[in-house]
Amino acid sequence: MRKKNFKGRCEKRVIAKCGEVTVAYNPEDVTSVWLLENGIYAKFTIIESRFKGKDLTAVQSLQTAQRDIVKGANQNNLQAQINLARHIEAIAGSVRSSADVSVKNIRDNRKREQRKHHRNYMKGAKP
Repeated sequence: MRKKNFKGRCEKRVIAKCGEVTVAYNPEDVTSVWLLENGIYAKFTIIESRFKGKDLTAVQSLQTAQRDIVKGANQNNLQAQINLARHIEAIAGSVRSSADVSVKNIRDNRKREQRKHHRNYMKGAKP
């Protein structure tokens, strides 16, 4: 099957797993792409509905705008991580060091706390 009066482009592309293939497309409407294989055209329809009915330049400008948005978001994310690290360092620097904590009479404090929270389960048991 040959396409008659086809006003699109025909290009050879190299695909990693398949090798070299020939594709044909209409730059005024990128909804469909045809794969030329052994003189037979196989039609493929675009998956992304946002590109349906659009021309090649519109699709390229949409993709460029999307890349710019992602790049800006990545920069904002990096700046937010830097700000978070600075905030954490400021908090950690403002906390008093553990050298200021008194460990005097720690055994007495531990025994007192154990008596406070201890439950004697054997108290109610019958001998």
